Amino acid sequence: MKKRMFKSKEEVDAYLSGNKIQCLICGKPLKTMFAHLYWKHNRMTITQYKQRFGLPMSRGVIAKQTKIKIRNNLNQMKVDGIINTTIPPDVMSKAQQAPKRMYVPYHIENLKKKGFVQAQKRKTESLDRIRSINWDKFLKNLATTKDSMETIRKKDKSTPSYYDIMRNKKIDKTFTEKYEKAMKQKLCKK
Repeated sequence: MKKRMFKSKEEVDAYLSGNKIQCLICGKPLKTMFAHLYWKHNRMTITQYKQRFGLPMSRGVIAKQTKIKIRNNLNQMKVDGIINTTIPPDVMSKAQQAPKRMYVPYHIENLKKKGFVQAQKRKTESLDRIRSINWDKFLKNLATTKDSMETIRKKDKSTPSYYDIMRNKKIDKTFTEKYEKAMKQKLCKK
């Protein structure tokens, strides 16, 4: 019997892929866990079971063959018109606003690693883009025109965004002085 949390997606897949799944509390092999947990383990819910052992909320705690039988029966009922599959808008709205369930621990670790790598990549790309901007041309254009920043950006798509300007202020301390000087010249022209 497994008393610890699952550490990887592969462990979860192996656990849920058999013809029967083993209860991680008492070790009994079962086709589905709902009734067993409720009656044999103090009315434990599937959510509590999943949280206890680190199973993802998106996966059913049901044997693979049982899942296939249920899926086939439901598909046949849809074809026969016994069940309606359209979701009313009010029900869809409630579902979208419902609180989201927690990720399992191994998934959180993967997200952190993936997120960190993606964040570093975006930061590098952003810095490269900011460094590639011709800031002297931008400041000259800014000082010599009466147009607003939005109008300048509409005319010239290479004009840096407000975000780019703020990032460059942090990177290049001399740029802040040049930018403020250009803005003063712009205000004097109005």
